Amino acid sequence: MKVNPRLIIDSVNFVLIAPAMFLIGTGILYLAFRMQAANELLDMLMATSAGRILFSPVVVFGGPMLVLVLNVPRLCRIEMRSANHAVCFSLSLKKSVAALVSTGLASLLIGLLLAYAFVENLQIIHR
Repeated sequence: MKVNPRLIIDSVNFVLIAPAMFLIGTGILYLAFRMQAANELLDMLMATSAGRILFSPVVVFGGPMLVLVLNVPRLCRIEMRSANHAVCFSLSLKKSVAALVSTGLASLLIGLLLAYAFVENLQIIHR
């Protein structure tokens, strides 16, 4: 049986993104819809050592970052050249739907995690 390496890479991309997707999904269920069961599920998972490792900040933030680091050079090609006293840039994307979806999802998750970290640590200083 022949194994397609592209399918393995795409599967690994989604496995790396899964912890961040789960945390953001449970957070949205708890905050937006007041589903206490989502918060209790997260508390129950964090009580185990496997849950603490799986949902550690290194894994949750590092997984999507690793997906970006591995996929962006494979998907994008940037060229810069000068012509007639002007600088021309060109960006080429490969037509790989699974890699584009995983890269876009990883970018979205990183943006949400950074926005959450910013809002959580924001302090308003009264003058």
